Amino acid sequence: MKNVIEWMSNNLHPFTGKPVWIVGASYYTQGSSRAQLHLKQILESPGVNAIVMPGNEFLLSNAKSAFDENGDLKDARTVGFLESVLKKFLTFMKVIDMMDAPDPKNAHEEDMEAKHPVNTTVEGVDPNDPEWVEKAAEKTHAASGGDYVKLDRGLLTVDQLNWFLNSMAGELTFADDNNQFIYYNHNADAPQMLAARTPDQAGSSLAGVHPGRVVEHVKQVIYALRTGQTDVVSMPAQQGPNQHVMHYYRAMRDETAVTVGLTNW
Repeated sequence: MKNVIEWMSNNLHPFTGKPVWIVGASYYTQGSSRAQLHLKQILESPGVNAIVMPGNEFLLSNAKSAFDENGDLKDARTVGFLESVLKKFLTFMKVIDMMDAPDPKNAHEEDMEAKHPVNTTVEGVDPNDPEWVEKAAEKTHAASGGDYVKLDRGLLTVDQLNWFLNSMAGELTFADDNNQFIYYNHNADAPQMLAARTPDQAGSSLAGVHPGRVVEHVKQVIYALRTGQTDVVSMPAQQGPNQHVMHYYRAMRDETAVTVGLTNW
């Protein structure tokens, strides 16, 4: 198999950029674990350049007795695990496909410094002020605490809204149409967050809350959402050697389909 793969990589390069999931079975107890490790190294080597899904290995041991007379797996838990990993691989394929999509040509037009106020921008408050939330709330006479907020389909106090949003399993952030970062839910403190945020960042431009190396990618995401190319963009981020996190960016549009901001979770 190694020889075949290497010959294919000599000229055709059929695995370049292709998502791959390795599945193995063996007659004895190891379930092809060593063979899978070796195959992963071959597939990811220069010239082959496959993208192997990390983790989620499927190792079937005792293959001689694992199947019935119809060739189906006998153990229901094994079948269930195989199905769950297959679903993850389908998602992994979509992620790789999205990463290979061409970059929007006009994404550079996005103003990441939040220099073009929109009708919801709070004027007269420095966006970089670490107390932006408090000062902007005072200037706009914003509701707080037990004050009620009339929503599209209900009535909640500000406290209830905070409890509701902070109970979400995901980390939510919101940026307005001026690319100003104005909110994140507080379901964990910064050291425990996957994408750390701190109170003093609220009010900053998107350029101010992202490392310089990713600003161009953020521009592309916003441009794709703003221009209606898509309503959701998903981007993978590696947090550690075996930890991969997905970021989902969704366009927020008003009743006329005009973009009013984006949320990330």
